[in-house]
Amino acid sequence: MFNLRGTPHLACATAMLSAGALSMPAQADAAYLYWTSFGVRSGSITTCLTFADSVMRQQSFTGIRRLPIEVSGSLGGMYAAITCIASPSRATAVVMVVGDDGTAVVRTRDSLRDQIANMVCFDSPC
Repeated sequence: MFNLRGTPHLACATAMLSAGALSMPAQADAAYLYWTSFGVRSGSITTCLTFADSVMRQQSFTGIRRLPIEVSGSLGGMYAAITCIASPSRATAVVMVVGDDGTAVVRTRDSLRDQIANMVCFDSPC
């Protein structure tokens, strides 16, 4: 329960709410975030991240950044990040894509997923 004895508290709260309402944008832009996770054909997180890096380059992503925990980049107004986590039998890739066009985001997520899921490492160790 609130104790608003006197109008200074009420006036202050009203002023804060009014200021917040005035600073809000007139139109909210929509952004879509879609993600998926799946097993890759390797037990190694390093190999999984190498797969992710290769696929992003093949699909012409720009600003590709590879960190020990993720590979990320941009394509056509979308941003994608791929991380890999250890699983009992093989590594698991998590692909996340965000952008303003939901259809393009889903298509890009699925394309990254499909290509990474089908990659095979022939050199040892994988």
